[in-house]
Amino acid sequence: MIRRGLPLILVTALFAAVASAQTKLTVDHAWARATPGAATIGAVYFVIANPTGSADRVIAISSPIAERAEIHEHFLDGDVMRMRQMPSVEIGPGQTVAFKPGGLHLMLINLKQPLRQGDRFPLTVKLDKAGDIHVEVTVLSVGAKGPSS
Repeated sequence: MIRRGLPLILVTALFAAVASAQTKLTVDHAWARATPGAATIGAVYFVIANPTGSADRVIAISSPIAERAEIHEHFLDGDVMRMRQMPSVEIGPGQTVAFKPGGLHLMLINLKQPLRQGDRFPLTVKLDKAGDIHVEVTVLSVGAKGPSS
């Protein structure tokens, strides 16, 4: 009896593992622009996907290469483009949120070292429900518009 039920148990466990892997938030395509000269501020961009059935929020971001990290957004105020800090970012169920140049982005404040093209550094995205997601950021050229992939 146990031998007959074992394949069913294994298949059920496999489907549960696949379903679980598809119901976690992900942070992909993390990149930064190289910093010019003695700049002490850098910007990071990435995409957060929420394939789950419930909303979550980015509540903090950190990296050991900067004193602090702040979520910012660009917005048009009349004819002037401005930037403001955001305390958190909501990611609805099934939603993808892009941190990109000219929009929502991450500012690294008081960099401990310059960001040089080709370098990589760790970044931790803290979500209210899903917890921490650790990613590696790739530094592209000063004028980069995003990863080519």
